Amino acid sequence: MKVGRLLLRLIAGLVVVLLSASLILSIVFSPPDNSQYDFPEASLVMSADKVSEEYEQFLNEVAEFQSQASTDIAIQRQAYEDFLFVETEGTFISANADGVPGEWTIMENSDPDCRLLFIHGGGFSAGSARAYRLFTSEIASATACSVLAIDYRLIPENQVVDAIADTQTAYSWLLQNGPEGPAPVESIFIAGDSAGGTLSLSTIAWARDNNIREVQGAIAISPMTDAHFATPTIRGNIDTDPVNGPGLGPIMRLPKFIFATINRTQTGKPLTDPEISPLLEELQDLPPTLITASHGEMLYGDSLRYLNKAKEQGSPVQLLVWPIGAHVMPVMGENVPEAVDARMRIAQFIRTNK
Repeated sequence: MKVGRLLLRLIAGLVVVLLSASLILSIVFSPPDNSQYDFPEASLVMSADKVSEEYEQFLNEVAEFQSQASTDIAIQRQAYEDFLFVETEGTFISANADGVPGEWTIMENSDPDCRLLFIHGGGFSAGSARAYRLFTSEIASATACSVLAIDYRLIPENQVVDAIADTQTAYSWLLQNGPEGPAPVESIFIAGDSAGGTLSLSTIAWARDNNIREVQGAIAISPMTDAHFATPTIRGNIDTDPVNGPGLGPIMRLPKFIFATINRTQTGKPLTDPEISPLLEELQDLPPTLITASHGEMLYGDSLRYLNKAKEQGSPVQLLVWPIGAHVMPVMGENVPEAVDARMRIAQFIRTNK
């Protein structure tokens, strides 16, 4: 009997210790409270009942693609490449931006002195300049800019800080180099989707803080702005996001401190560092910025909070929101009317700010 009571006390004590440790870690890893920026809501570009059949079919294709996802990183990367790549017109030239590989997208009307740095998405672990030729060629044609898409270092072989460093290096190089060789830039822009959107927002703040020439316009497509994944839509939109829901959904159900620990090992900096979480940066004195997102995607709240904070601090940021939940819709869907419309709106933003 004494042994049994002792064992029960030991188990009870262990439970108390574990619960206490869990509580303490949850408090330590709790993100800064930015819930005040959940409102006002952004208006939709179009109502949900106007969504095209092509858009709905595209979402089904995305869901099917995600259902076949592999846990092997090499297979994941190749599948991502195959899913996104579209044969397009244009000239594609390999580039070396001071050690950062990439490729130029040049169309017949491309001006070598108008340059756009494009940073691909893929969760920091996949994606390539080649995979995004549909987007870079259409934007280059519609804006007459020369587009440099880079292949930054990916996780898990590297960390997010390496991707940040590569983006900063490429941006500095692009200020003084065009597709025809060394030449100061006249007009410069930056754009990226998902992880690339995060890197774009991080880069414009870095340029501001280091007195480096700023872009005339930045475009962030479905960016992650807070690496704590703390907005209500992160969990609330799991079932309506066919891109991120299947993979991120189960992870988001883990205790916050476990998720934060995993994330911290991949970033190389604390999640509160503004280079990792652009929302946590001071957002005043930024260049004109266009953000796009879908209302039903998990990262919608990241875009909304960034918009509302930036507007409060006086920066010219706007947010275009499409219905349903297609993450990074503007870079996908060759013949999807909503995607074509999104790309043309992005091109118009660039032309307006030249």
